[in-house]
Amino acid sequence: MSNYIASVIQIKIFCHLHVKSLVRFRSVSKEWKSLIDSSEFNSDYIISQAKRCRLLLSGRYHKEGEYCLIVDDDDSFPQHNISLSNPLSFNQLLNMKQKQIEFVGSSYGLLCFTRCYLSKDGYFNRYVIWNPAIRKSIAIDALYCKRIYVGFGVCPNTLDPKIVRINIISVESGDIEYDDDLQQYVSRLWRVEVFTLSGGVWRSPLTKLPRKWFNIGLCYQTPLVVNGFIYWCAFINGISDYINMIVSFDLGSEKFAKVQVPSNLAEKCFEIFKLRNSLGVVQIDCTSLEEKVHNVWSMDHFSKLFTKLYSVTLPQSSKVVGFRDNEQLIIEKTEERLVENGVRGYVTELVAYESNSKQFNDLGLYVRCSSFSSYTESLLLLDQSGTLNDDEGDDEHTTRFVDHEC
Repeated sequence: MSNYIASVIQIKIFCHLHVKSLVRFRSVSKEWKSLIDSSEFNSDYIISQAKRCRLLLSGRYHKEGEYCLIVDDDDSFPQHNISLSNPLSFNQLLNMKQKQIEFVGSSYGLLCFTRCYLSKDGYFNRYVIWNPAIRKSIAIDALYCKRIYVGFGVCPNTLDPKIVRINIISVESGDIEYDDDLQQYVSRLWRVEVFTLSGGVWRSPLTKLPRKWFNIGLCYQTPLVVNGFIYWCAFINGISDYINMIVSFDLGSEKFAKVQVPSNLAEKCFEIFKLRNSLGVVQIDCTSLEEKVHNVWSMDHFSKLFTKLYSVTLPQSSKVVGFRDNEQLIIEKTEERLVENGVRGYVTELVAYESNSKQFNDLGLYVRCSSFSSYTESLLLLDQSGTLNDDEGDDEHTTRFVDHEC
């Protein structure tokens, strides 16, 4: 039948199908397998799936490491709630009791997690890249670093997954330098390593880090991936106070850059979130012991200019966890209620704030979020050699790479 349908039309049809159907269709013919496995189709499919908005969250009502996928639509938001089964490589992380599992990030349908563990050869950091749509994962090992910041993203040009490790270490007194801009001595040293799945090794980034960055520290908030860039919240220890800022990493050129934020935004702490296809910034101003003001900003991807959108006052017990596709702010709210049988207790739920009407809408989700991100299905890892097929349960195919430099 495919001989009678032009390849362009076939691609358009395939782009509207779910991943599970595409995986089955690869067995129909060599032509279909070649088309579905091609990088061109993968790119088109990711673009088409981006229109189907999904939110990925993990919370206290799940066991550690269990994630829930929610279809983000206006009619049945609470009902489209799908629990994801952990891959075998992820369960290996759960069995490593050294530290809590950290969510590194989500990009193009891939999720990345990390945990340190102790083996007979010493301490290691293990990273798991997982595609829940096709139930395949891969594990990468690296020598343990004590003070490390990790970012994950897929390069939009090559569709190559990348892990970025930033180890900030203190240098010897003889290496301390005087920074003319800050008018003080600085003593930080960044050691950066990049792992690409296609290359299979840890290496230095393509672009060297500017020496002036010795004075920059990173925050431990989970970094954000937007439009081919990884963003970290950061700060500069200035002359009189901390100066808050944002650091970016271009997944294509592997170049770091400082994102200039307005002075009134840099004065107070903020967090970053994905706001549709741009970077959203929520600045927190604690006005009293009972309330705090959240100032919501948006950054234009091309000009890197910031625009303040609105402000909303929330109780101290509430926190912002992200944005819906319709740009509504998602808030985790905790309050004391009558639970049952006359007993009062604290209940945590997610609500959405609509800035135009200034209304709070219940989402029907009672959860304390540990991680939250947008999610798009993809076929990445489908034809990757060395991946672990979680449906087969064969742990011998997990690919592991070890870094000897850190």
